[in-house]
Amino acid sequence: ETVQDMAVWPGCTFLYLLDSANGRILQITKEGLLEAQFRSPALKEAQALAINPTETKAYVLTEKSIMVLPLE
Repeated sequence: ETVQDMAVWPGCTFLYLLDSANGRILQITKEGLLEAQFRSPALKEAQALAINPTETKAYVLTEKSIMVLPLE
């Protein structure tokens, strides 16, 4: 598997990995365990990932747009 991008910052709860090849965002605990995954066919075109500070939304950059996806 390949990771296109990742999001992590001091004080965040999870590590977020953008796996655009499989159309998903992985939410990983600090212990390295998979907490959740968020799938969308639109993520297959994703190039970059950002997460809001409250970890409730993902901002995903594609060649043509910025998508906002809920992380719930």
